[in-house]
Amino acid sequence: MKYLTFCLILFTLISCQEKEKKKENTEPKLNENYLVIGEKVEDIKITDFISNIPQDKELKDKFLVIDFWATWCAPCLKSVPHFNQLQNQFKDNSNIAFVSLTDETPKIAKRIMNRIKFETIVASDQSKETQKNYKISSLPTTIIIDKNNLVRWIGVPDELNKETISKIITDPNWEPEAKMTDAKSSEKNIEPSISNTLKDFSELKSNIYSFNLTFADKSDPKSSSFSLPSGKYIDLNTNLKNILSKVTKKPVSEIVIPSDLKDDTFNILYVNTNLTKENFNMDLFNEQLQIIKEKILNALKLQEKIETQKADVYILKVQDSSKLEKGSGELMSHTGDNDKFLTFSNVNMDLFIKNISQFHNVILVDETNLKGKYEFLIDKNDFDQTQKDLLSYGISVEKTKKDIEFYIYEKLE
Repeated sequence: MKYLTFCLILFTLISCQEKEKKKENTEPKLNENYLVIGEKVEDIKITDFISNIPQDKELKDKFLVIDFWATWCAPCLKSVPHFNQLQNQFKDNSNIAFVSLTDETPKIAKRIMNRIKFETIVASDQSKETQKNYKISSLPTTIIIDKNNLVRWIGVPDELNKETISKIITDPNWEPEAKMTDAKSSEKNIEPSISNTLKDFSELKSNIYSFNLTFADKSDPKSSSFSLPSGKYIDLNTNLKNILSKVTKKPVSEIVIPSDLKDDTFNILYVNTNLTKENFNMDLFNEQLQIIKEKILNALKLQEKIETQKADVYILKVQDSSKLEKGSGELMSHTGDNDKFLTFSNVNMDLFIKNISQFHNVILVDETNLKGKYEFLIDKNDFDQTQKDLLSYGISVEKTKKDIEFYIYEKLE
């Protein structure tokens, strides 16, 4: 009898251990920085329904396909038609809902929605609790949760398709194949030489002054950090006109470079750790720009001349101020682009005009006298369409001739 009792106890212990092992193997390994497949999440919080409002606002007992987006996020706007298409493919399925969730005010969201059609439920969580709970670190991000609030899919909207959604809603055990995270992918793609250069650059000690300019491989990653108050300037895989535009504060449309350098891109690294934010001022800023410019010209054996020429210019004037869309009032400005649009959120006219001028390689003259910050969504197909879009915001564009100072760079004899 004692032997039988012992065996039962031993069997119970082994069974418990096996159950614990099985539980360890099936439960997802959680991470404090990002969601993982199988993780249980809280209900989404919605402070405002904006468009395509559902009858059941609780959104309970449904699979939810949630796309986190923002009006200033160009890739988000690019993916809207695809997300609409997914919504339409499942419109007759009452067990699933597609939600485009922003943290912006309905007023700001509706400005974009007047220009881009959303067919999904559009809502806002101005408390930002959902973004925090779902550990959203980049936009756009799409997450599918099931009826038990378990995460079933994480990615960007353009990677999601009808087949994947169908598998998720019909098979509770289906999981997507594991894939390398974006961060790891980008690290893997960085050339070791550039990666090491940036590492060395970031570790430079005090009282160090360094400048390096090299031709870039066009397959190299693009990156830019213009932080002279901290004594650093980095531009990777950038064309010469854009570099010279930064150090001369001239639009690219007013810069002329030798034809044999037009297609080249460069890596530039500049550091002066004697500079600090505390002792930095505008005179010192202009002095550093001059130093960098001289070193670029010396490295490429170029000379600069300034020449006034008659040129085609486009003058911007306010025609109807009631059509302007004022910015959110935040300190941060956002610019971006996708295949179709240039996006501007909370930008002043200087930044807006610089970007439009650079993109279309035209000379723009600002006579709007606008001092605030504004929102713009501009079709980037051609400059004629850009002018039509500006007119929809109450800004007219008038072409004329004007004397313009060009910065011309030529090879030394």
